[in-house]
Amino acid sequence: MKTKRIKLLVTLSAVLIILASCGKTSNKDISVGQEMNNTSEAEPESELEAEQEAEKEVELESNETEEIPSLIYLRDGNTEALVGFKLGDAFDYNIFEIAGWSGDGDFFYHLKEWGNHSVHFYFSGKGNRFSGLTASCGDDFFGIKTSEDDFEEIVDILGEPDEYEENVNWDGDGNATYYFEKATLSVRVHSDGIISYIDYRANDDLFEEIVQTEIDTEYDKDLKASHSYDETIYAWEYSELNDTAHYDPYEEKWDETCEENKKTEFIRNYLQYIKIEKTEPDGISYDEKGNPLVEYYLMEDNRICFIIHMWGNYLVDFEADKRAYTDGLYCVILQINKEHKAGNIIYDISTNNNTTCEKLYDAQGKQMANVTYEYSRNVPIPFVIDSWNIDAGYDLLNTLCRNHKFSLYKKDAQFDEAGNLIAYEGSVANNGWRTYLSKPSKCVFGEEGRLVALQESMLAEDIERGWGSWDETIDYSGQIEFNYQKNGNIEKVEYVCSSWTHGTTDPTGRIYYDDKGRMISNDYYVTHGGHVNIFLYEGEEERPWACFYWCSYGNGFEDIYLFE
Repeated sequence: MKTKRIKLLVTLSAVLIILASCGKTSNKDISVGQEMNNTSEAEPESELEAEQEAEKEVELESNETEEIPSLIYLRDGNTEALVGFKLGDAFDYNIFEIAGWSGDGDFFYHLKEWGNHSVHFYFSGKGNRFSGLTASCGDDFFGIKTSEDDFEEIVDILGEPDEYEENVNWDGDGNATYYFEKATLSVRVHSDGIISYIDYRANDDLFEEIVQTEIDTEYDKDLKASHSYDETIYAWEYSELNDTAHYDPYEEKWDETCEENKKTEFIRNYLQYIKIEKTEPDGISYDEKGNPLVEYYLMEDNRICFIIHMWGNYLVDFEADKRAYTDGLYCVILQINKEHKAGNIIYDISTNNNTTCEKLYDAQGKQMANVTYEYSRNVPIPFVIDSWNIDAGYDLLNTLCRNHKFSLYKKDAQFDEAGNLIAYEGSVANNGWRTYLSKPSKCVFGEEGRLVALQESMLAEDIERGWGSWDETIDYSGQIEFNYQKNGNIEKVEYVCSSWTHGTTDPTGRIYYDDKGRMISNDYYVTHGGHVNIFLYEGEEERPWACFYWCSYGNGFEDIYLFE
């Protein structure tokens, strides 16, 4: 364990001069601990005398110690002295970029000129105000190196924490908390004493007071500019769903007539339970076979009841310890209110240029991502021509271009003189957002000139492992196959790729479309079972107003999004 000892037997002015040499000066008062407050030394008459006295009185046992006093500024919330920004300062897209996100789902940012292993910044609230700092995974936190330095390094400067909770996770880590007047400092400590991460956040009461002055958010500013239309996103996770009920015939095998009667009885009883007296739903959609897929009932207090029909899907019943492909029903009530507002999307659609730009904002009005895409003749999926932050892993990214499962990147595509797609080069770097096939792919066109398949070149590893050996027609590592209706609209997509080279998350699946060529369901394989995504449309709209993401493992919907 390292030890860093600082003899602070100097006056306040001397300390400020020392800190100035480290580039950490401030016009604000600072508190440097009890040893300093008890000093009785007389203040030197000149700056030169102060420097001389400081050289005599301050002992630093290693070259690393000169940065450590910076932590003292955290006590008073004097972040301006540390990073040049005060708590509550507005976010600036020109100098910050996303560096990652916390376990709570909060994005953190770094200054572009500092790089990704420096301290990171939090911004929150309306107007996206500076609200905290964080560091982990080897990041430097003002002289403290996470993943390397011992927690005693912080104790030597700030003293013992106000709270220390042991065994906060399965690794046996501890969590130390310092409660300052303006902020809270949390330090995760490994069982061997090494610092895992550091989190510094403005206290809620203080932050609300700081951001009293209203300023326009990015969403406010963009909404005032010319655009086609905008939407509000409402979101629910599995744990937030109330008044749910599901039915699946595991206990005994019903014949079709009996099972259908059982379903009808189940729905009737559920509607009576939630006090809906309607005999017909307010809306209904159907699957590719004409079976009911989603029924919905409008209720009072801005609530909607959804009844989703699961036809032959993979369902898991943990209590009965059964897993099977079977029919089922899932019922849920959603209340549309401010609590479930997750963000907004602004659309700018240019019919002249055949382009659509979608900008995604969080609930506080901060722009989180954007994508611009266009369509090419005889290709049923869009080409991305510009984007920002769409590979960040942000949950709401599902809501961008939500009427399509796949996309291609125009810069990786080859076209003939007439503008027809002839080949797709693929790009590993772009494989994070709906490209599916990341290597060079062959384009296969049907007699009417429509794209009927994208086939990714067979990879050496797949050849070595025998991928496709069961079918002599498989000469690719992955394929997306497009089937069309008589009216020319897309009808079904089937896709498959090698799990050896592409992993086991969504390596194979099917997508079904309605007669207007709109995606209505997508069932696919994942490592732990199966997923089903379901989409509900209003009238002639090309984008769904409701999206349901079913997980067989949880026997429920992981995420549900509504748009208005």
